[in-house]
Amino acid sequence: MKTLISLILIAILVISLVALVLAGCETKTPSEIADNYQDLAAAGEFQSDSGEQGDFAEFSFGKEITFNTLILRESGSKITQFSLFKDDESEPFYSSDLIEAYRVCSFEPITASKVRIRADKCDKKWSLKGLEAYYIDKKAGDDFRIMGYITVDSLCMPVLDADEGIEDGSYGDQDGGIDESYTAVFETVTQFNLISGVYFTGAGEIVYKDIASHEGSGEEDFEYALEKLRRMAPNAEIVVTVLANDNTLCDDGYSDTISRHNAAMGTTNAEKLTKNLLNLIDRWDVDGVSFDYEYPSSSEDYRTYGEYLISLRKALDEKYGGKKLLTAAIADWCMGKRTFKREYMDALDQIEVMAYDLFDERGYHSTFYKACYQIVENCRKNGADMSKVHLGVPYYSRPTNKDSFWGNYKVVSSVLPPSNVYTFPEPYTDLDGNSGSAPNYFNDRQMIYDKTSYAIDMGLGGMMIWHMACDDTQNLEKSLTGAMKQAIEDRNAL
Repeated sequence: MKTLISLILIAILVISLVALVLAGCETKTPSEIADNYQDLAAAGEFQSDSGEQGDFAEFSFGKEITFNTLILRESGSKITQFSLFKDDESEPFYSSDLIEAYRVCSFEPITASKVRIRADKCDKKWSLKGLEAYYIDKKAGDDFRIMGYITVDSLCMPVLDADEGIEDGSYGDQDGGIDESYTAVFETVTQFNLISGVYFTGAGEIVYKDIASHEGSGEEDFEYALEKLRRMAPNAEIVVTVLANDNTLCDDGYSDTISRHNAAMGTTNAEKLTKNLLNLIDRWDVDGVSFDYEYPSSSEDYRTYGEYLISLRKALDEKYGGKKLLTAAIADWCMGKRTFKREYMDALDQIEVMAYDLFDERGYHSTFYKACYQIVENCRKNGADMSKVHLGVPYYSRPTNKDSFWGNYKVVSSVLPPSNVYTFPEPYTDLDGNSGSAPNYFNDRQMIYDKTSYAIDMGLGGMMIWHMACDDTQNLEKSLTGAMKQAIEDRNAL
């Protein structure tokens, strides 16, 4: 009997501990929203909250309310595509993919007494467990920046018709340049990060990459790209990313990116590198420099990188009085107490968080829950100044089987369904030359709108785009950058 009682007590203790753990893992609406805005759905209730594909959940507010944000929670992750309807209307005012544990849906203000959620597609029987409604009128201030990464290659390459790609299998983001004749999309971007043209060696020397499709030396290619960008976006800031990850270009005896970075940043070569970076800023009259270093493998590598950024920050401030920018693209997995620490982030003017290539169990690489909600919370947990954080969004796809292929949004801008999953009609070719046919996961206009609205509501410093050549720059109504612009305008109009 004593043994039975002990087992029962142990079982109760285990259940209690599991309950506490699960309670601690419960997703919460951040204080930036919950503490500043009334949950207009607090007095409402679900009339129905579960079903199968094609079924509706119905939530009654108990009165007529006006709202522009719904927060949905699902038990598990069964719904893969859903639509929202106001009252008894037959046309949805919102459609997207995946609810999961936490999904923020943003849109222009809606007035309704109830909302219906239809599960357009689902894996199996589904159940919702929460709904909140808010009228959020937080504005994107003048300091809310949109940073668009743009490659030297895309500015130098000849322009290809995006519509041709869907027919001939040219889906990859390496295909096609940027049309200088159409600039409405570029006028939306407040800051460009010019990448893939400037590299540095282990000795701290600056080298330029020759663009195969363009005549001239690497320096001439870079100058051409920079001048073209300035014509297209005369009012935007321009920073230049410097990389050390090209073994063929940086023929300096280092066979890998990590050792080259450590040699340039962590030895007596660091002073030379800093001097050369300051000279680069002066020579090209740009607004700052940026790093895209995703490869540190040890705490010592991170220390070398972080301490160099601190020293470069000091040099920039001494010479330019705080008028030149230092930014860095940082992967979610790079932030932590033993990796990219808070003091390293503090040296930066902007932290461009790469919220993509984060595959979930379905193979989707940039969902709202994993690549927006959880990313923002991770930045907060690791002590980032949230006003410096720029939420990175992909203008490209990844196959659900994780093939080494990056597809262009612009070739599917007219056909992408709300599920964000698209299977190309012809096989794609990955970086290893292999043919693939797996479905590709994109972010469509609604997803970009949702993530941009959330970044504004959370007080982030802005958005980051990887990268501009993947967008449909010919049509602002189809452009992902256009969706970003619309989200900002809608928030600022309230």
